[in-house]
Amino acid sequence: MADVKALTPFLQRADEMSRADPKVAYYCRMYAVEEGMRATERSSELSKLLGELLAQLEATKAAAQLAETREEDELYLENFALKLFAKADKADRAGARDARTAKLFYVSSVFIEILNQFGPVEQDVGEKQRYAAWRGAELSGCARDGRVPPPPPDDTRGGGGGGGANETESEGANGTESQREETTDGDGDGDETDKGEPSAPAWLPPAPHHPVSPPSAPPMSPPTARAFAHAPPTVVARTGAPPPPNLPPPNYNTDDISVARMADAQMHAKFAVSALAHEDVHTAVDNLKKALALLTDE
Repeated sequence: MADVKALTPFLQRADEMSRADPKVAYYCRMYAVEEGMRATERSSELSKLLGELLAQLEATKAAAQLAETREEDELYLENFALKLFAKADKADRAGARDARTAKLFYVSSVFIEILNQFGPVEQDVGEKQRYAAWRGAELSGCARDGRVPPPPPDDTRGGGGGGGANETESEGANGTESQREETTDGDGDGDETDKGEPSAPAWLPPAPHHPVSPPSAPPMSPPTARAFAHAPPTVVARTGAPPPPNLPPPNYNTDDISVARMADAQMHAKFAVSALAHEDVHTAVDNLKKALALLTDE
């Protein structure tokens, strides 16, 4: 992704979820930042946006109430995204093939896509994402043209991907779930997501998978006398050189660094490397300072 427009769907979802579920909004912005950082050519508009998003991530981190491990947050977002997908599919198969269902399919596909920031998604989750994008576009086109949409395909495997052991925890407390439903055009009934949630049709194209094998080293021939004859002379260090000064050891206490802080430090270090690749020294220095502060308690 190389322009601001490509990040708009994730930022729109973040704005919609800012009050209903700050954690979901946080990871939507995080995914937008990571995608923007991957841009090979970064415009001034994109650089400005990334700086604003980084500041916004810092400002909303406390409200997001991130878990101790990224795996917990990954499950939280996966349950949320698959729950919306199940709602859209249930409404579709019940005959509600209107613009509202089309939007719910589209929104669920965006929320599934942001799961890629935690690593490659499982195959069935990727199939749901592609199916949701395809079906949402089909229903939206029919609603726009005034055509009767065709029924959904019946080639599904079923299975409850929207609920699970973490469903109660992910719904939150004090009415958060009902707010999330209104924001995403879903009705939010948790029981419905545990019954017969379909997977994508088998005829959809499979997710691209290009395993990369490390290049093998070229064969090395044994050294010959000719090679030794042309070898550079060995450099011997001068014995009279002064020894390096005895510097005090750094005050690092790695035992007290939590997994969450380590992950945050890795995130800022990654942003710093990406910024240097685009000669953005200010952003690189700022993120390196934040990473060091997390690791040294400064």
